[in-house]
Amino acid sequence: MRKTIPAVALLCAAMMITASCSKPVEKETETSASAASTTVSETTSVPETSETSGTTQATETTETTAAPSEFKISLSGKAADKTIVDKNSYYEGEDYVIYFEKDSTVYGDTASRIDSVMHDMEELYGMSYGNKEYAVNAEWKQLYGFGNLGQVNSSGDKIDIVICKDMSDGSIECCDSNAIFLFDSDFEPERDNYSILYHEFAHLLRLRQSPNLGKVLEEGIGSYTEDRMARSRGESAWDTIQYVSDDIHKIPYDDSVIVKDPEQEFRDNNIGDRADGQKEYQYGIRFIAFLVSEYGDGIVKTLSENACKYDYDSKDNDAIIKIIKESTSDDIFERFAKWLPKGWKAYSRDYFKYMEKKGLM
Repeated sequence: MRKTIPAVALLCAAMMITASCSKPVEKETETSASAASTTVSETTSVPETSETSGTTQATETTETTAAPSEFKISLSGKAADKTIVDKNSYYEGEDYVIYFEKDSTVYGDTASRIDSVMHDMEELYGMSYGNKEYAVNAEWKQLYGFGNLGQVNSSGDKIDIVICKDMSDGSIECCDSNAIFLFDSDFEPERDNYSILYHEFAHLLRLRQSPNLGKVLEEGIGSYTEDRMARSRGESAWDTIQYVSDDIHKIPYDDSVIVKDPEQEFRDNNIGDRADGQKEYQYGIRFIAFLVSEYGDGIVKTLSENACKYDYDSKDNDAIIKIIKESTSDDIFERFAKWLPKGWKAYSRDYFKYMEKKGLM
């Protein structure tokens, strides 16, 4: 993922295609700090609450493990307060730890923005980041250049959020059930959307509920949530344009392959090569949009609860399809195929209307 931390690319690839859980399952699925304790602001304290009241709050907390205080920083809650850390540093919240790679830019509202996203995710799907049954504490610090922070959250009781300097080298953000890897550019105040945060934190929330549901469902949930959250917050939703089409905007994906044999296409995409047109994303966002239209937002929680009943890995198509049908109906794929031509056209139309209304198209 990083030029400065080359092996992270391997970690990201593993996270996105394997499942993280506590069962014997294949491990799946993105200022100088010169003072002893640096505050990214003109103040010396951390606000007690963020603007959005979420499950996690940017507050001062008592550390549960011995941690090097010289690397600990505070955050002001103000987007305008920014600095560049001159060493690997960390901020500790109530439910997570944010790690900042040396030379990355730190914004004062990083924690409050994360709190807001996590709160809205929990509200949307009725699930909690506090569910730790399937959270796995990945051993990433020594391998990827954060050895000086090895004692921070060593028990894995909190979520690890790693923010690296964006080298614009083609690396991507990623996550597993207890760690997210992001770029400092994902938090720039001048951004017109924070879609990548919605995508990755949707993954994190989902993966903490059960074993991995496979590439199609997991990436479908991430991509659908990214679009849903961006539009609900009045932000641009540019990433979604790669999935939708109308008479003017075309994409290189043929929905007829789904209509022809929806269940077999699901199977093929779930175990296929990501480089093959990223079909798991194309199929996934359509399928999740359909499921939500039929069953409401609670379908994601239902899928997660039913997945807990089984011991399987993320490429076990038979098990995953059984979970889907148990959560919906035996003819769910046939119903999806019937919905798709008009249903996805309507979804696309709503998207383009939204973007036009925002003056973006």
